[in-house]
Amino acid sequence: MPKRSDRIKFLNRFRGGNPFEDTDVAGMYKKLRWGNNPDEAWTIDAPEDMATIGELARLDFDDGTREEYDEYEAPYLAVGLDTNRLYVVPKDAEGNPVDVPDAGYVDIGSLKRTDYYSDKGGTPALYYHKHERPLPSVFENPDTGCRIIAPRRWRGGPSYVVSEEGIIG
Repeated sequence: MPKRSDRIKFLNRFRGGNPFEDTDVAGMYKKLRWGNNPDEAWTIDAPEDMATIGELARLDFDDGTREEYDEYEAPYLAVGLDTNRLYVVPKDAEGNPVDVPDAGYVDIGSLKRTDYYSDKGGTPALYYHKHERPLPSVFENPDTGCRIIAPRRWRGGPSYVVSEEGIIG
């Protein structure tokens, strides 16, 4: 994973666009998971195609609030193919992702840290990312529990990007 001091280097590398703009969802998944192929795929209604980077383990908000999730009941942490935004997608009773609405989100705070479980490269592990300022905003749809982790503007680009290296910024 890149060091925090590598933020400018990595963000400049993707400043002009999305690191996954020339790939499809399966290719994006394979890059995010360091060579792993998806075991299964779901079709859901969502604002854009997305691939999971893992399951959410923990969110730390700027106001001191912390949310922690059990690995097996955790919502999915997904990345939008077009926008490169992070989405928190709850699971239904069968463990499948719920539909992600286009609208109806409310701002619930600024995010300091995102932890997630992932099997990158075939090795299950817990990954974490301490967000840098300006902190991303979290918007939640109160009807579904879906969330969007929206980057803020920083030096003419997004305050974070998601690439093969993980969450940067």
